[in-house]
Amino acid sequence: KPPPFMDDMHQYRDDCLKDLGLPADTATHPPPSADGGPPSNNEPSHDMKCLLNCLLRKGGILNSSGVLQPDKVKLSVDASVVDLNKCTTVTDSDPCQQTYLIERCVIDQLPKQSM
Repeated sequence: KPPPFMDDMHQYRDDCLKDLGLPADTATHPPPSADGGPPSNNEPSHDMKCLLNCLLRKGGILNSSGVLQPDKVKLSVDASVVDLNKCTTVTDSDPCQQTYLIERCVIDQLPKQSM
């Protein structure tokens, strides 16, 4: 299940799929495991990471350089316990991989019970 800050991003999905030339059924996250539990720890595919990158850029959560904009992240938890500034220094030479690493960083900052 995508993190809570992804809720507003679905409006950009069709544009991103078109921009990236991806099939309409491309997901941003691996599906839950067969027994209905949380997804395995498999990383999303590169296409999934690039779709996520596009969604977060269009949504303003990442700037044009792919850097996290903490003030744009809407969290369903008390923001005072979440230090998203730690995630603004995450970089990778591949913008899609960088987006994935930023997302992992944000999720790691969230209190576990909010997931």
